[in-house]
Amino acid sequence: MHLMLTANEDSTEKGLSKLTDEEIIGQCQIFLFAGYESSSNTLAYISYQLALNQNVQDKLRKEIKEGVKRNPESSLYDLCHDIDYLDCVMNESLRLNPPLAQVNRECVNDYKFNDIYIPAGLQVIISVYFLHRDPDVWSNPEKFDPERFRSPAKDTRHPYQFLPFGLGPRSCIGMRFALMEIKIALVKFLMKYKFVRSPETQVPWKFLLVSL
Repeated sequence: MHLMLTANEDSTEKGLSKLTDEEIIGQCQIFLFAGYESSSNTLAYISYQLALNQNVQDKLRKEIKEGVKRNPESSLYDLCHDIDYLDCVMNESLRLNPPLAQVNRECVNDYKFNDIYIPAGLQVIISVYFLHRDPDVWSNPEKFDPERFRSPAKDTRHPYQFLPFGLGPRSCIGMRFALMEIKIALVKFLMKYKFVRSPETQVPWKFLLVSL
């Protein structure tokens, strides 16, 4: 909201202008509808992975309890920032189950990359799902391993090899809000409860693709 409401009327870049009231209202509607679905889906993916990986869940719950013990008066917001392993668990779930399976971009100028020619106006599709499972980047890519997002492992990867919300000026504007929303909900739950696998739990998870 702050970014939208403080958009400058006189842009420093050619072709950019202030957001209109209608555009701000439209973006708020996107926050409510698209943000709700992606956040709830991500929480479901994390819950599923924690139920199947009890060692990861036990470690995360332990770090949450230790964080509360260190700062018993801290808010949930501050507590979420104090638990590094929480970010690792969330990022690993986003790697395996990104909110969007692909990102579309339009090439605005003719461009040549090695022997590949991309004409202006062509739609370029980036498969986030397969990028996050590239065996040249992620060892044993199908395994749920939050330690991938700790140093030194994460320091060897290029930032554009992990794109759950995109990157650059066209990245998801609600990314920080969604991540904090997910963290708070997850910590609040794990402070009292534990995810367990039931006899009906599908392994592996079967997705139902619905065409709208």
